[in-house]
Formats: sequence, C-alpha cells, structure tokens
Amino acid sequence: MNREIKFRCFNPKNEKMSPLIMTLDDIAVGDFLGDCLFEKRKTFNSKIWMQFTGLVDKKGNPIYEGDICRILYTDWPSNTDPNISLEDYMISISHVGEVVYQAPEFGILLPDDRYGDKVLGSFNYGPHGRLEVIGNIYQNPELLK
Repeated sequence: MNREIKFRCFNPKNEKMSPLIMTLDDIAVGDFLGDCLFEKRKTFNSKIWMQFTGLVDKKGNPIYEGDICRILYTDWPSNTDPNISLEDYMISISHVGEVVYQAPEFGILLPDDRYGDKVLGSFNYGPHGRLEVIGNIYQNPELLK
C-alpha cells in the first residue's frame, strides 16, 4: 500500500498549526529532505514539520507525527461495571501517547507503567479497538501528563 507523502507545520512564533498541507511536490525536496526529514524534530524555515502517517482516526482525521492519540487495543468490547457506560469504560482502559516515527515505522509512544519508561505501540488496535486524535504535542502537551 502506498501512502501519500505530505506534511503539515507548526509555527512556534505564533503557536499555530498551519492548515496548509504540503506535499513533496510543493517544496524544495532536496533542501527539505537534507535538512530535516530524518531529524528528531524536523525544523525548516523556522517551522516544525510533521509527516502524515497515511492513517486516519475513527472520525476520519488524518494522523501526523506529533499528534496525541487515544488508542484502545481490544478484540472484544466488554464492560463488567453496570455503573459506567460502555463508552466511558472503553476510554478508561485506553492509552494516550504521541505519534512518532522510529525507523522503519510510525507508532505511538506510550507510557509503560511497569518500568516508568515509554514503549512504541502499534497502530494495530484490534477489531473493536479505537484510535482518535485528541490534540498535538505543541498545542496540548498537558494531554500527555
């Protein structure tokens, strides 16, 4: 499966995410790739660029590096507590993490409560799982706390 290679950018000066989406055809590919494509934080022309993962969330929103997602890994929707809705239960057992690129793939950097570190989670969330963009690391860093 081929994915469209495109980017969005965050401008730290005005703290806004650009609604302008750029593809490789729109920019000076050589300079852009040479300067930032494989850097941890891709800066170019004083903006921070984030690459499209090729995926969309449950609402159809495109998922980019730097997005904060809520993901629920499950093969079976179940709720044993009659005092909580299924939706609230599923949110309570979901995980929140940052979308990152760690060669050779995109993943979700999730907290690992057992070891106090972070692990790279997969986008493969199961037939009853969910994936939702809830913010990004530049405008909503508090969502990762």
